[in-house]
Amino acid sequence: MSAEATLDGPKRKHASSNLVRQLRVVHGPSKGRAIDLGGDDPIVVGRSAGSGGVVLPDPLASRLHFEIVSSNDPIPDPRSGQP
Repeated sequence: MSAEATLDGPKRKHASSNLVRQLRVVHGPSKGRAIDLGGDDPIVVGRSAGSGGVVLPDPLASRLHFEIVSSNDPIPDPRSGQP
């Protein structure tokens, strides 16, 4: 799929101690594009992500390809075998 992306982070923003999480496109027409994942609002990504969403100009991406929702819960590691 050409709309593949990875989650990078933490990244330093400026010289301060603020950390920024980013979603980086690794294949397709938007390869190399970085999307900052800041704030508490959900982020919708797709070919026509709607008002305020992130648009990927890729025919292999669906109109509303995925949504990222902020959470304070830890991200599970699927390799650990634990839920």
